[in-house]
Amino acid sequence: MLKPTRVIFNYAARCNMPCQFCYIPFNGVRSALTDRLAAIDRAAAMGAELITFGGGDPLLDRDLESVFAHTASHGMKIQLDTNGLLLNAGTLPLLQRYVSFMSLPLEGDADTHTAMRGNKKHFAHVLDIIPRVLDAGIRLKINTVACTKNLHAMPTLADTLLPFANREHNSLARWSIYEFIPAERGDMNRIDFELSPGRFQSAMNELCRRFPDLPIEPGARSARKSAYFFMNDNGTVYATNPSTDCDSTVFLGHIMDDDIHEKWSALIEGTDHGVRFHDRANLRLKLI
Repeated sequence: MLKPTRVIFNYAARCNMPCQFCYIPFNGVRSALTDRLAAIDRAAAMGAELITFGGGDPLLDRDLESVFAHTASHGMKIQLDTNGLLLNAGTLPLLQRYVSFMSLPLEGDADTHTAMRGNKKHFAHVLDIIPRVLDAGIRLKINTVACTKNLHAMPTLADTLLPFANREHNSLARWSIYEFIPAERGDMNRIDFELSPGRFQSAMNELCRRFPDLPIEPGARSARKSAYFFMNDNGTVYATNPSTDCDSTVFLGHIMDDDIHEKWSALIEGTDHGVRFHDRANLRLKLI
């Protein structure tokens, strides 16, 4: 039976950005701190070595220090996926204390990023906090959602990221470029974002050729099926559907269900996604 080495813990109550390409299933339900801590206990008991806190934005959680401290008490590593809106001099010390790996989003040049993220100040803010995160000793990667609206801006973004990748100390660890997935909010807007077959791969091949010094990690839509164990902050568990290109999810139950581990493992056991899960989990833990 596969062990969920990495658990993705999504804050699914709400988000503080209006991104029309988002694939997270927000439910508007806020969970109690005791429930979040119990869910983390259960993930640890199942063998999780790493929890990625995403959302939404985990920095919206006023109890985040308690959540992080509880996770660390189990010996699990912490990755934080945040849009960075609330990342500042006040919040950085907490992250420096607990977070091994962090992800921040950039979608292209300033105009392209603003059009996709809906916040005129966000691009400049992310560029401002990148060196602060790196100076704090936190390993950092940049996440980009590749779609019809920003492929033209990838070379400009590559030039922007090069100085961070060439730092002498704690340089940019990765630039993860994920093909747009038409799920949840993204499904309602797929006509505006979805790439034609083969376009993502050809664009990534060209980008890697032009920028060999950048740690580019392409994430094709077809390679992201059922790779990880997703858990919302209210304890519900789901995975992407292995029979589709990630455009639907499979509800598995609640983290406290006796058979939740078996349900997740059975979903990807015997598929190439089970092999991919092990490969990516081992790579991620090694990098952290």
